[in-house]
Amino acid sequence: MSQSTVKDSTLFEKSLVFGKKALAISGELNDSMLICDNLIAIALAYNNLERMSDAFPYAKKAKDIAYKIGLSDNYAHALTILAKVARRNNELNEAVSLSIEAVEVQKELGSVMGAAINLKELSLCYHTQGHTRKALAAIDEAIALAEKQDMDYILDGMYLNKADFLYGSGEFQKAFNFLKMGYELSDSIRGIDMKNQVNELEKKYETAKKEQEILKLSSKQRQNRWIIYGLILALTAFSAIVYIWYKNLTYKTRIIQQEKEQLKNEQKIQATASIIKGQEEERHRLARDLHDGLGGMLSGLKYSLNNMSDHMVLQGGITDGFDNALQMLDQAITEMRKVAHNMMPESLIRFGLEATLRDYTEKLNKSIPMCIHYQSYNYKRVDQSIEINLYRIIQEVINNAIKHAKATDLFVQLDYIDDQLIIAMEDNGVGFDTSDKSKMNGIGLSNIANRVSYFNGIMEITSTPQKGTLVMIEFNLPKENTL
Repeated sequence: MSQSTVKDSTLFEKSLVFGKKALAISGELNDSMLICDNLIAIALAYNNLERMSDAFPYAKKAKDIAYKIGLSDNYAHALTILAKVARRNNELNEAVSLSIEAVEVQKELGSVMGAAINLKELSLCYHTQGHTRKALAAIDEAIALAEKQDMDYILDGMYLNKADFLYGSGEFQKAFNFLKMGYELSDSIRGIDMKNQVNELEKKYETAKKEQEILKLSSKQRQNRWIIYGLILALTAFSAIVYIWYKNLTYKTRIIQQEKEQLKNEQKIQATASIIKGQEEERHRLARDLHDGLGGMLSGLKYSLNNMSDHMVLQGGITDGFDNALQMLDQAITEMRKVAHNMMPESLIRFGLEATLRDYTEKLNKSIPMCIHYQSYNYKRVDQSIEINLYRIIQEVINNAIKHAKATDLFVQLDYIDDQLIIAMEDNGVGFDTSDKSKMNGIGLSNIANRVSYFNGIMEITSTPQKGTLVMIEFNLPKENTL
């Protein structure tokens, strides 16, 4: 084993020690970016030591974190290492897939060297699979990139790889040419290394001479120097401790602030829940009183008047007035029932939201100038309390459109896709300026927003004057909430 190889191995072993210490500190700080950087550093050290099984878990974890937080360079490094591990384990299809993805990411990052290294790895995978032509195509692209950037330190190995591929395909003269190119370039690089080693030895000699001269200094000077070193070391340690303390303090402060915000939001949601619950209970009580109390009285009155008309002889003018009174009474009973139904539709409890909305929009279309187009897709019944609130939200948006939009058409759509309940309502009315806070914070939209936030939903309103309004509402309702 050469001296440089032993030196590199020792360096990588040291980098492992420091890398793992840094990983522990970044874990305590809960800094995902630092964690990912340290995972990649450890995986690369194991890779350079050819300990691929040790590199795998660090590279795999780094890949997941990098993908999650968008660190493309670390993601590409992780793919490179994982591809090499897969090839060593003879998982060649996986190695090919990882190498192709790594090449694409490196090209997106503009890293010529990264793309070339991964193309070389891809060529080795193809060669092991027996796909010589694919291997040659990949290594040719890698060589073209490396030659364009004068990357001699990786080109020699690529020439030797291509020579091996050509030899396997029976192209012996071409194989010999690339073998010669590879060894000549490798010898040239080693010559530079040798010159650097000579220069390094000269520097060591000069340093040794200076150290001999330094040894001749007085003991007081040496003592002062060590005191200075000690002060610098102590100051460095203190600075590190202060930095870690500050990071922990900042982290704790942020956590406390988040907990306060969460508590505030929970209190707001509880208050909203109490208000909504109170409103629904009051609506239910009023609907029951209207239907059972006032409705029964009006129906009894109508029965009495009809009974009187059957046993009384009324003159012409009085008969017309009596008939008008009965008609007005019928209208009052109808209106009372309509009000009671809007407050708490019986069909909502019995048949669910989808059927109730269809019935509600059909009845509205008979009494308003605007046409409501309602449709639903894949809707599944959910908990009754949720359905009541969804009904109130849609009812409020429709009422706002009737009152203010001056629209001829309103499209209402209810969809349930992949645990997402989506409500979309769009009209072709006059629209409004969404930057006008007085309109965005009106009582109607405020009530809708409160009900949406109560179920952790998202509402987005898009509107332009004279171009209509679109209201999009989304709720995350997993299947366990369905009936």
